[in-house]
Amino acid sequence: MVRPPFLGDPAAPPYPPIGGQGNGLAVGGLVTGILATLFGLTLFAGTLALLAFLGIPLGGTAIGLSAGGIGRARRTGTGRGAAIAGLILGILGLVAGLFLLLALVLLARALRDFE
Repeated sequence: MVRPPFLGDPAAPPYPPIGGQGNGLAVGGLVTGILATLFGLTLFAGTLALLAFLGIPLGGTAIGLSAGGIGRARRTGTGRGAAIAGLILGILGLVAGLFLLLALVLLARALRDFE
């Protein structure tokens, strides 16, 4: 009996991985930085103001993850750009959230003094 040729051939070796290890801290910092900026600037876009306060904790998280991502990028050489972008966006989201908080406190104080 004749075997089909594919049954007798040895399996091909697996392909080597493309690239190396990624920088998960940098990617996490970038994603949370994007979310912090979006949530921190929601009041300026005219949408729900309550979501703008999420820019404060998300911004702090993005700053921490991005700082860790920059440290890992020094060791591994990957993800430096994503970590720097996450750091900048995290700072922007944090500042926007704090600015909103300050504006609402000043507005509440002015309305209290108005009555």
